Amino acid sequence: MKTTLIALIMFLSFSCSSMKKLAISQSVDVFNDGEKALDNESFYDFAKDSALANIKTLEALHYSSPEDKGLLSLLIKGYAGYSFGVLETEAFSDILLDKGNTTKIRAVKAGYSKAVEFGVQYLALYGIKKKDLFSNRGAKLIRKKIDFLSQEDKKALFFFAQSLAALFNLEKQNMYLLGTTAMVIDVMNYVCEDDMEFEKGACYLFQAAFEASKPAMMGGSIEKANKLFKLTFSKYPKNLLNKIAYMQYSLIPMIEEDQFAKLKEELIVDFKDFNRKNNFGEEIQKVSSFPKKYNLFNSIAYERFKQIQQIEKKLF
Repeated sequence: MKTTLIALIMFLSFSCSSMKKLAISQSVDVFNDGEKALDNESFYDFAKDSALANIKTLEALHYSSPEDKGLLSLLIKGYAGYSFGVLETEAFSDILLDKGNTTKIRAVKAGYSKAVEFGVQYLALYGIKKKDLFSNRGAKLIRKKIDFLSQEDKKALFFFAQSLAALFNLEKQNMYLLGTTAMVIDVMNYVCEDDMEFEKGACYLFQAAFEASKPAMMGGSIEKANKLFKLTFSKYPKNLLNKIAYMQYSLIPMIEEDQFAKLKEELIVDFKDFNRKNNFGEEIQKVSSFPKKYNLFNSIAYERFKQIQQIEKKLF
């Protein structure tokens, strides 16, 4: 009787655990669909206000199922995307004016650091220890241990590397972060070699921005970066975030005032067209020419463009 009772308790415990994991696994699909809804958001404040609550819900689920790769990949992208789309946008003027370690910039670093830490957890599931990951053989280990890239692998690796690169851009004097750049480049290349059109052209934008921000002594080339930026314009003409990045990483640092002024006038027209989406009274008269799939990118771009206009006289 006692043995039967113990067996029954063990069975029920196992069943409850399995059911909970199944429920969490199914919730990952819901959150993947939620990503698509967020991508279609055309009004920046709505996206900003909803994003962190969703990420924190994912984090709560992660505590219950720490080895769920789908959850971890969503958390890596979630924190990387929130840091880039919201925190970096809120700190955009401080970053452009190189104000140092302000409260807003510290928030950006905290967000990207969370993405990196979840990336470390993700790679640990493949048997890659943190000390090995950040050694000079880290990238080789990733290619060896993950010899076939699933969609969740691509997402996890890309946004893990992008977060490290973003931290380096904010702390170029940090020698530890400097030491990660070779691994970052190789990991990004691994994803982009497999799928160059990943995340609506994120590979092209990352490569252009990273090329422009790397010091010349590390092989950075503004000429190469400009070619990559212009490639993004031709491939994704309705993604205005690429043009804002071009301003940020090329035109402003190189003090290209004439080209900046020309692009600014183009963007004023483009954003007027895009923002019809947020005013039915205007859109019913003339529908915006910008496709829904770039809504989130363009809403972020518009917020950054407004800040550029406000501080333009300080930039040149």
